[in-house]
Amino acid sequence: LLPLSIFDLPNLSVLYLHHNQLVGPLPNHVSGLNLLICLSLSSNFLNGTLPSWLFCLTSLENLHLDHNQFIGEIGEFKCNNSLEHLDLSYNMLQGSIPSTISRLVNLTYLYLSSNNLSIMLDLELLSNLNNLNVLDFSYNNILVSINNNLTFTLPNLEELYLSSCNISEFPIFLRTATNLLNLDLSNNRIHGQTPKWLGALVKVNFLPCFRGGFGAFLWIYRGGYRGKDSGENKGFAFVTFRSAELAPKAIDELNNTEFKIDEQLASEEFIMSLKKKSSKKWQEK
Repeated sequence: LLPLSIFDLPNLSVLYLHHNQLVGPLPNHVSGLNLLICLSLSSNFLNGTLPSWLFCLTSLENLHLDHNQFIGEIGEFKCNNSLEHLDLSYNMLQGSIPSTISRLVNLTYLYLSSNNLSIMLDLELLSNLNNLNVLDFSYNNILVSINNNLTFTLPNLEELYLSSCNISEFPIFLRTATNLLNLDLSNNRIHGQTPKWLGALVKVNFLPCFRGGFGAFLWIYRGGYRGKDSGENKGFAFVTFRSAELAPKAIDELNNTEFKIDEQLASEEFIMSLKKKSSKKWQEK
């Protein structure tokens, strides 16, 4: 069992108990913890609801409760202005993402993926989070609302994961996400043509294969050929989409792989290289 007495240490600043086999709920009330900076209880078997005191710790910078069995709703953020890392992923949390999350202006990492969150989320709610580096809402029942008539920027965003979020169009704020490295919009309802500006995101490392109306049957990887995917997109290949330097192994793999190339995501040099080197008839989207 999780020893509840550990939460009554008034001078405690760091508590690491992750990757154990702790079971049971968190205490409903604590008497101190005003100096607590980091709380990591990830990868245990903790359950019950998230107590309100978690959202009132004025000094807390890192909160990691992922890979547990917490249920209920995420509480309102009241005094967590110092919070930088928040990971509640891989639990069984339900309900809405509180609007007070917009107060967490120092937040750099936000992981809420793989829960049972099931309401509409307006991405504009995050418009104040200018320090955000990583955002992951994937694999919930969330319907992410995107109002492309309202523009805002997340200037420091490097990783965005919105897989299976019922998105029907590309978030326009990505157009100015010049530091973006990893982007996952797979398993959504995006359809129509790929916007030209997407291909201009020169730092992007990968774009997982898009299903349901949009995209290439390829994982697009900036660093070159990586072999076949063994996961959800089994049978598809990894190729570089900007460089024309394709290794012979990559060409052989492509000759035995079903694929399309979206011209918005591939340079002209790359397309010409494929036409010259590949023996297979292939399609441009």
